[in-house]
Amino acid sequence: MVTQRDTMQTRPKKPLLLLGFLFIVLGFALFHISSIPTRRIGDGSTIQPNRKVGDVKQEYDNDVENRTLPFTKTIMTPFATGNQLSLSPTPDTPVDIMKDFGLYVRMYHGKRDDYFKILVPSMKYFWFLPVNLTVVLDDTPEDKKFGKEVANTFPFPKICYDRKFDPKYYSNKGYFLQQLSMFYVEECFDQKYVGFIDTDTLFVTSTTPELMFHRAKPIVLGHYGQPRFEWWKGTSIALGKKEVFTCMTYFPVVMKVEHLIALRRYVADLHNTSFLNVFRKFATNQTDFSQFSIMCNYMWYFHHDEYQFHAQIQSPREPYNNVLNAPGRQPVDYYQAHLTKKMLHPVPMSSMHFRHYLGHSHPRALPQYIQVGACFSGAFEWCPDLCKSIDPTALQRELFMFEKFDWAWNKHCFDVQRQHYMNIRTNYSEAVKPQILQWCQDVGKV
Repeated sequence: MVTQRDTMQTRPKKPLLLLGFLFIVLGFALFHISSIPTRRIGDGSTIQPNRKVGDVKQEYDNDVENRTLPFTKTIMTPFATGNQLSLSPTPDTPVDIMKDFGLYVRMYHGKRDDYFKILVPSMKYFWFLPVNLTVVLDDTPEDKKFGKEVANTFPFPKICYDRKFDPKYYSNKGYFLQQLSMFYVEECFDQKYVGFIDTDTLFVTSTTPELMFHRAKPIVLGHYGQPRFEWWKGTSIALGKKEVFTCMTYFPVVMKVEHLIALRRYVADLHNTSFLNVFRKFATNQTDFSQFSIMCNYMWYFHHDEYQFHAQIQSPREPYNNVLNAPGRQPVDYYQAHLTKKMLHPVPMSSMHFRHYLGHSHPRALPQYIQVGACFSGAFEWCPDLCKSIDPTALQRELFMFEKFDWAWNKHCFDVQRQHYMNIRTNYSEAVKPQILQWCQDVGKV
């Protein structure tokens, strides 16, 4: 009599042999992949040296057909399969506009290391434009001492000591005071256009006017889709209109100063009280808000034709891909009706928010990010020995990443990157060269 146990033991062994063979093949494949030499690039990850631009584009094309989100397919598919960008290096932003532009950073003495170790070195190598930097500090003995140090070192900014807002308006919290000060930018600033940055802003490429302006219009980069934070609450309350974009998404955040003054008046009139009282409610009630989201959504609704808007949805591989139909956020059909193909084209960013970077934000990684930008900006030609570890065919991801947001999955980023660096070589090479040569000299001494 043959038992069930006997039957199990005497079954043919072919399936087991086949399974063993598959494990051997898989092990060999993993060993082969791990043995391929890799090359580090700007995001701290590794890339196979033979993985060129076309390979990544093909991966993206193949992925388009596999998406299941109807909103993503409706908005993004025509964009993803459209014509390639023109690569003719023709800058259309007047350089003269930079005479009316200045950078603005609100800080205090506790941010000394960020300012001198992150922002200043990156400006030294990548900000070849006229330096109109305003540093706004608290009116305290500690900040006044710090202000003297800042004023006497590169980039020799203008120092302004903020007026002493009553602490009740910002709940005596420094981060609320920082945001409140930005709404009153004209009290310390006399340029027509302001570019807001943080002390941990790290410029990662030679910063041309075209990265901030398009034909004299400030570029606004907003994110739509499911937000990481509920900043739409503050935006919708302040403006009385649903939030379209989240705009803590790029640096510098460029706005017309006169529009920020008009924004305060609009909010005050809408709520029949002072702007300070409206802000006080946000700070006191701990309402989620972002000053940049309030600003850019006001510009979208009331000064739309004076700005160049670009919209970025999250990668189809990211968890923030879905559109959130939350109160205070525009519904899906609003984006389908208002976002144009041009708005959906990726744009390069001049800088990253270093301490909040999606990749590696350890201080030891900072020289690597600067190295990548310097090599692409001209060091491949001017000091090639210092760029041997950088793949000139790779995507510089830092141009398309900010905090937890990544645009690098979009195949057009390669064309946009080439356009940016062609513009530098054709129109700004002589202006950029002294800074890049300075980087070559500084790194060569190490």
